[in-house]
Amino acid sequence: MWISGELYNKRCDLVACVNGIPLVFIELKKPAVNVKHAYDDNLKDYQNNTIPQLWWYNEFIILSNGSESRLGSMTAQWEHFVEWKKISDEEEEGIISLDTMVRGTCEKSRLLDLIENFIVFSEVKGGLAKIVAKNHQFLGVRNAVQAVSNLDDNKGKLGVFWHTQGSGKSFSMVFFCQYIQRKVPGNWTFLIVTDRKELDAQIYKGFTNCGLIHEKQCQAESGAHLQQLLKEDHKFVFTLIQKFQVPKDTRNSPSLPSLPKGEKLSSSAPSDYLTHPTQDSSPLPMGEGPGVRVDVGYPMLSERSDIIVITDEAHRSQYDTLAMNMRKALPNAAFIGFTGTPLIAGEERTREVFGEYVSIYNFKQSVEDGATVPLYYENRIPELQLINDTLNDDIYDIVEKAELDEEQEKKLEHYLGREYHLITRDDRLDTIAKDLVEHFMGRGNLGKAMVISIDRFTAVKMYDKVQKFWEDHINKLKKELASLPPKGSTPLGEMKECENRRKSELNELIRFMKETDMAVIISTSQNEQADFAEKGVDILPHRKRIKTEDLETKFKKDDDPLRIVFVCAMWLTGFDVPSCNTMYLDKPMKNHTLMQTIARANRVFPDKNNGLIVDYVGIFRNLQKALAIYGTASGGGIDEGDSPVENKTELVEMLRSVAETTISFCSDNGTDI
Repeated sequence: MWISGELYNKRCDLVACVNGIPLVFIELKKPAVNVKHAYDDNLKDYQNNTIPQLWWYNEFIILSNGSESRLGSMTAQWEHFVEWKKISDEEEEGIISLDTMVRGTCEKSRLLDLIENFIVFSEVKGGLAKIVAKNHQFLGVRNAVQAVSNLDDNKGKLGVFWHTQGSGKSFSMVFFCQYIQRKVPGNWTFLIVTDRKELDAQIYKGFTNCGLIHEKQCQAESGAHLQQLLKEDHKFVFTLIQKFQVPKDTRNSPSLPSLPKGEKLSSSAPSDYLTHPTQDSSPLPMGEGPGVRVDVGYPMLSERSDIIVITDEAHRSQYDTLAMNMRKALPNAAFIGFTGTPLIAGEERTREVFGEYVSIYNFKQSVEDGATVPLYYENRIPELQLINDTLNDDIYDIVEKAELDEEQEKKLEHYLGREYHLITRDDRLDTIAKDLVEHFMGRGNLGKAMVISIDRFTAVKMYDKVQKFWEDHINKLKKELASLPPKGSTPLGEMKECENRRKSELNELIRFMKETDMAVIISTSQNEQADFAEKGVDILPHRKRIKTEDLETKFKKDDDPLRIVFVCAMWLTGFDVPSCNTMYLDKPMKNHTLMQTIARANRVFPDKNNGLIVDYVGIFRNLQKALAIYGTASGGGIDEGDSPVENKTELVEMLRSVAETTISFCSDNGTDI
């Protein structure tokens, strides 16, 4: 099909037209040609220079050389063009071919479905991005929509939607809601429930950026505001589950039972002893404070059966008092759980509440499809790692809370006892800080990094110590630079060339290090200046930066020199920084918290081949235990070898193998490298 531009005429390989409108563009290459040439040599030229009017109408783009095919939108960069391996069912084997791509996307009914329900524009910095659903989102959302159509059969249990972190779960929520509103009859209301402020803000912003929110004040500001919203008629309501609670004066009524003084709440305690969060993002550790039974006074707010509750990371908060309050408030609502991590052993109740998996897209599939990059881990300084394997679940629960206030931090130190002081002692932190600086500067891809410490005090201490060893490393590089012969003092030839190259490398490393910015990201608390001073650190400079600078935007900006952040809990969930490729872990974690944390490094980014997890505390010894999924692989279990993170030795072996193959090839062709 010939397209006439203002100055050029171009003949496209294939264009799919609907009623004469060119909706799909297909560029084909010979099988021997890398399919990326279709993007670099043809597509970008057509878009930017020769026939830009073709893209006024385009819905999506297919690039193929026959054996490899990729699909993307008119605004997508190459790394976001993806394969389409399955046509109509998640259980299909998955075949990479142009035939599968075309049948899966261009068959008439699927083409119209894809165009109508699986494409959105999202506001991003610099304009609008056109988002086309990926294969797993298309199939998964259609499964979830089918569950809504079967409400009479499933009794409102719509299922668990497990798509691994980084694979576009938030957009899947958008597609799901958009599809229901357009195609399933009814006056639907979607209640999107999270248990973290950051997640609530991120998901609300995502829906708003895609243009689905057309009303103000649909994000609950308080428990009373939430009750008001649910009594009214809104398309969307966003809330933290912590807002499903009765006023404090009612909750703390003397008639409610509390634990005897000094008695600890166990995981098998009766349901009367259920605790409430003390603030929006900080549940109390198990056994702390007065126990509170189910809020018998929580009102029923709506008997409507056309309310769909979407809970994000459902396994974290769906079995306590607040969840019971939510179900009492909305007795006829339907529930679907979206999660980025699989259900692990002990979470059978999630299935009881939400039903079976409605869609599965696991770690291995995501990496194979290029939706995320593979993750590798390495253990560093094993002599400094936590050796105590007897830390019980209650201690892990305390460590894993989203943000600990000053009282809870003191209890953390008390509960961990000797282990806490081993983890936080100065000589250990010095050794880690020195190693961290050398490791950060020794990576092949100098992407951004996060350092995760056990608590806020240690995060600030690590920042201070890294600053010292950072300067030491700069001085070390300067010393090496000064030791090299001055220009012109060595004979011409390989030696001079090598020295000049090393000088350029050293100058670039020194420039990079001097330019690099770092920051501490921690929550605030009462009396924090005195508490931090007692620990020998000054919080004021960090608090001023957090207060006066938009550190989140700086860290997310690819070319901003803010390259290392020190955290203990903030930014570990619902926080995407594609350029971040290294996580330094020095905090005991397990299960979902561990998997959500390491997933910060799995986002796709140009020239980023993998994410790296550096383990200073020895947490990966228990990773396989954490992944002891009940059920079969088809039911969501993880087969051996399908772990979300592999040992770095495998990456080293790949490099060694490629190096040996290259050397052999050169030798066979008469070249001595």
